[in-house]
Amino acid sequence: MEQGMQNKGGYPDNFSKDCHGLKTLRVETVGDVIFATFDSQAPPLREYLGTAIVERIETICQRPLRIVGYQRQTVPCNWKLFVENNRDTYHGPQLHSFVGQFGIAMPVDRVSVNIHDAHALLSSWLPPSGDKDDKNAYPAQKGKYELEDPSIAEGFKVLGDLQLSVISIFPGSLFTCIRNSWSCRRIIPTSPGSTDIEYTWFGYDDESDFEHECRKKQSNLLGPAGYIALEDAEVLTMTQNAISRGDTSYIEFGGAGIESASDHFNSEATVRAFWKGYCETMQIPLS
Repeated sequence: MEQGMQNKGGYPDNFSKDCHGLKTLRVETVGDVIFATFDSQAPPLREYLGTAIVERIETICQRPLRIVGYQRQTVPCNWKLFVENNRDTYHGPQLHSFVGQFGIAMPVDRVSVNIHDAHALLSSWLPPSGDKDDKNAYPAQKGKYELEDPSIAEGFKVLGDLQLSVISIFPGSLFTCIRNSWSCRRIIPTSPGSTDIEYTWFGYDDESDFEHECRKKQSNLLGPAGYIALEDAEVLTMTQNAISRGDTSYIEFGGAGIESASDHFNSEATVRAFWKGYCETMQIPLS
């Protein structure tokens, strides 16, 4: 087509492929994670993410990664509600009784929240076990009910006593580690009232068969029918329906500012950081 056919048609002599190629992506990496942008004016990746998030990604990527599987979920809510859900620091113990009841996580020894611009990093650690060699130590099931098949709660230590790590990268990317359930999630708006979530489950390439099976089983915590995620989806649907009816309210929690770092989960600073970034991006005046 470029030269025509039988000397007829085709592109002009001054046609240059260099001027008509695909738009070049700017690519940078942190650990095994590849980031790309069409914005040539975007700041350097590590500067954009901030030190705490970069260090956490590098910690997770301390060994070569491998993909465990993929899932896709549709939640009937606005995408910003899903972002809020993964940034609010206090709903987990109240809503997700499964993780504590059946020994996936908790009790918590300490927590931290790090905010860099519109990004957030949430972390919690188990109390030190006192046995550095006990890499398979896990909280025990407790309470009235126990799993008949406890294998979903079996796991292994891989990041020390770190039991929860949620990296929320503005606007719509999540790196979530709940014990051995590790995923990267892309938040994809499909309409004002619907959001698709793409899951990429991952672990380490050199893990044993037991460790690989633990990751696959614990992936049932999240996703379309996840023991945890189904509760989030139900609450987000209820919230979306209420907002659509015009039922709104505002409760200030943890002040009105945005702390860059804190040692508690009793605040919505991470949510405020998201909305500040959103308003600045969308050129919405801040009051």
